[in-house]
Amino acid sequence: HSADLLPMVLRHLSKRAQMGGKDIWTMINQLCEENNAINLGQGKPDFSAHPMMRNGTIESIKASGKSDQYAHPHGVPALRQSLSQLYKRIYKMDVDPVSEVTVTNGASEALYCAINALIDPGDEILVFEPYFDIYMPPILMAGGVPKFVRLNAPNFR
Repeated sequence: HSADLLPMVLRHLSKRAQMGGKDIWTMINQLCEENNAINLGQGKPDFSAHPMMRNGTIESIKASGKSDQYAHPHGVPALRQSLSQLYKRIYKMDVDPVSEVTVTNGASEALYCAINALIDPGDEILVFEPYFDIYMPPILMAGGVPKFVRLNAPNFR
């Protein structure tokens, strides 16, 4: 059974992969389960999507004929083109959808990819405290050396 393999796999994770520990989302989800609470912070309501949304998704997949295939590694080209046009309209920026737009599965993945693309082992990285817990694992995995700068209330300077 695949669930039986998880403890063995976790014991054999690289030291890099073990750096992260539990993130805030894991802890919040665990607390919600233990206390029968609803996790609104992560967008996890206790009800399913409206049937109109589910049916619309199904119809969109049927109509395109391609939505059940892997997307381009940098995101669906039509979405990247739309984002480029949005930046042009809202921010008056010319953004090349092919070389300057990448669509990720979420902010955590985007942050991980950006940090690993820009940080070399030994680079010193300013980390402003307080910081979100997802910042440290990719910095450490990339070999970055965090340098903490405490920002104090009320002005956070």
